[in-house]
Amino acid sequence: MIKSVKNQLILSVITSLLFIVFTFMNFNNSYQISNLIVNLFILITIVSVFNTGILTQKYIQSKEE
Repeated sequence: MIKSVKNQLILSVITSLLFIVFTFMNFNNSYQISNLIVNLFILITIVSVFNTGILTQKYIQSKEE
């Protein structure tokens, strides 16, 4: 487990960006993907971006203290 808020934020930003890129890559492919898989990745992307926002707030608050 990563204990530093800064390192958690960096890892979360990278993960969110990868999920966003992968989701957009799924929409640009010519082959068919199950709606369940697409909806799952969209849900994971939203949760990942939300988690990044929470960690950004924690990082900003820790810098102010």
